[in-house]
Amino acid sequence: MDTNSEITLLLQRIHVGDRSAEAELLPIVYGQLHRLAERQFRGERPGHTLQPTALMHELFLRFLRDPSIDWKSRAHFYAVAAETMRRILVDHARSVNAQRRPQPRRRVDDEARPHTDSKLFDVRSEIARKFSRAVRNHGETDFFQ
Repeated sequence: MDTNSEITLLLQRIHVGDRSAEAELLPIVYGQLHRLAERQFRGERPGHTLQPTALMHELFLRFLRDPSIDWKSRAHFYAVAAETMRRILVDHARSVNAQRRPQPRRRVDDEARPHTDSKLFDVRSEIARKFSRAVRNHGETDFFQ
């Protein structure tokens, strides 16, 4: 039996729940998947924190044990592997960028604030009173000049 047919049969066995087929499949596809992972990194920035081997391991964690995938062939397996690797890289980039970004500030309503800032309220009130007095007395605001 040729390698292509063997991979397809192993994928079908995995789909029906044969765990021993996973152990048989890994040595057969490892080299090709590693080359595929390296190819995915060609478009990435230098100094990437994820490595091709780690990408492959994440790939196996995500989809090899997923019984919902009905593997049609070896080509289907490698196509799904390439797409999943690309998604892993995108997810990784998003998480790195999210860590760099500052957390958004939460807006707190005046009613939700504790009323310990009464001095600030008094200062605002005093400014408002002086401003309105200046407008009444001078007809226009030269208060801030």
